[in-house]
Amino acid sequence: LGITYKYRVRFPNSLRAAHFFVDIAPQQYLFFNNAAKGDKMFFYDSKQDKITDSTYNIPTYLLMNTLYHHVNSPFYDYNGIPHFVQGHDGAV
Repeated sequence: LGITYKYRVRFPNSLRAAHFFVDIAPQQYLFFNNAAKGDKMFFYDSKQDKITDSTYNIPTYLLMNTLYHHVNSPFYDYNGIPHFVQGHDGAV
């Protein structure tokens, strides 16, 4: 979040890294991990200090055999609302 340090997030062993993230509500974040097996997006609740859900299981062939890559964040803000865009087809 720029230069403002908020707090430390401890990922469970199933989530080794977060390549991109966005805050979706007070105390709730959505992390995106390109390298995760299965689901790529993880919902984190800082009040509970845990991953509460996951989603977006993109097929491996899209990551390995196509030009699909998230070199920039797949998240963007539009009128104060966070959005997610799929790099392989542009769907929001």
